[in-house]
Amino acid sequence: MHLATCSRAGLRRGAFTLLELMAVIAVLAILAALSFPIYGKIQLKGYETQTLSNMRQMGIGLLAYAGDNNYMLPNRVQPTDDGSASADKWPRVLHPYLQDLRIYGSPVPDAGGKTYKVSDLTKYLDNNTNNTSYIYNGGNDVQDYSGGKQPFPRLNILSEASQVIMLGVPQPQANNFYMDFAEKNNDQILNKHAFLDGTPYVFCDGSTRILKVVAKVDNAARPPDSGTYSDWLWLFDKTKGDIIK
Repeated sequence: MHLATCSRAGLRRGAFTLLELMAVIAVLAILAALSFPIYGKIQLKGYETQTLSNMRQMGIGLLAYAGDNNYMLPNRVQPTDDGSASADKWPRVLHPYLQDLRIYGSPVPDAGGKTYKVSDLTKYLDNNTNNTSYIYNGGNDVQDYSGGKQPFPRLNILSEASQVIMLGVPQPQANNFYMDFAEKNNDQILNKHAFLDGTPYVFCDGSTRILKVVAKVDNAARPPDSGTYSDWLWLFDKTKGDIIK
């Protein structure tokens, strides 16, 4: 009897009271609430890393294309072998140089917190609507190169290839293939940070950099420093002042 009584008493002393359980639940709730912002930042950093990785592969693919095409990047209207014009847009033209179609869809959060994704990956190759996560330098603002008009200059004659954006991130749900000053599509560029550190861009030397969004500056002026965004970075020839119409 004595042993049984002691056993029952030990069980009673080891059990949690309702008050103690409520206290434990409250502590866990506080810890969870504190961890949510940290988790959100970690997730956003992961999105940024994945986007940078995808865009680096895009840059490598674009330079590989240029290497096979006399330093020319994909044009708005692609010439074919017989001299006729093809309507293929840059995603389809670049496709043979990319190993995975999923590269076209980077996890860039939109206004609703979702990311650019399509259920059918072949939609990235649509010639009518840009379903990718990127917007391309349209090239229609080039006035004159090597004595004649070219809608897109060769890489080897750019005045500052490392300072010319080739690919950027568009506004959420924007579906233009090209960033055009002349057609006023420069407002299609994302005008806020896509991630914690800024927004990634691919440049014409194949490099990928994160730029911070700053207040609107003179289009024809060099940005305050290399870590800030400006429309100036879309211009092919930095020595000409009449590129932007």
